[in-house]
Amino acid sequence: MKVISSLADPDFIGGFAVVRGCQLRESSAELRQEVSKAIEFRQANPYPESAKNAVRDLLRRGGFSPSGRNKPANEYLANAARENRFPVINNIVDVCNLLSLQSGLPLCVQDLDVTGTDLEVRYGQPGEKYVFNAAGQEIDLKGLICLCRREPGLSRPLSNPIKDSMEGKVKSTTRDVLGIVYGTRSLISEASMREWLERFQKFWFIYAGGTPGELIVLANV
Repeated sequence: MKVISSLADPDFIGGFAVVRGCQLRESSAELRQEVSKAIEFRQANPYPESAKNAVRDLLRRGGFSPSGRNKPANEYLANAARENRFPVINNIVDVCNLLSLQSGLPLCVQDLDVTGTDLEVRYGQPGEKYVFNAAGQEIDLKGLICLCRREPGLSRPLSNPIKDSMEGKVKSTTRDVLGIVYGTRSLISEASMREWLERFQKFWFIYAGGTPGELIVLANV
């Protein structure tokens, strides 16, 4: 797998973890218990404002406004935990949401068959959009950090720290997955990023039966 960054932001740090051979299914009682523990912890220990602001600042640097309906995914999950409406979707997505709640960072999971293994992190360009839900709603990607599939003469956005594309989301036929962590150096070091990626792989091994594959920490310097 190859991931390059076109961001001119020395604070950005990204993480990418592959797991192959997963089986998508309803979350087990054990995984649901892990999620419940994380919800209880986050209810008793809210994210500090400084951490929330650090993620928002990361997303503002390209010109995007991470507020309103465009709050970072980690904020959405923290609010959902506080209001006892934390989503339970399936074993693969629930692992991702669990680790986002624990880490305080925007995390996502994509179908590796869709993303491919030649990837670029860049800001969305004017006019770029993609559909993010089954109702066909679109998100304007201008200035937003995006993970893109690289093809000859094309870099196609599929994921970001706010909402993932419908195209890249895991589905019943998904077997190989890509976990993505969007971070900033004010909140996470390269060593800690690697630990979270390894936890991604460990949990998908335990709860989805997958085999850990490539692991990449991408840091702008």
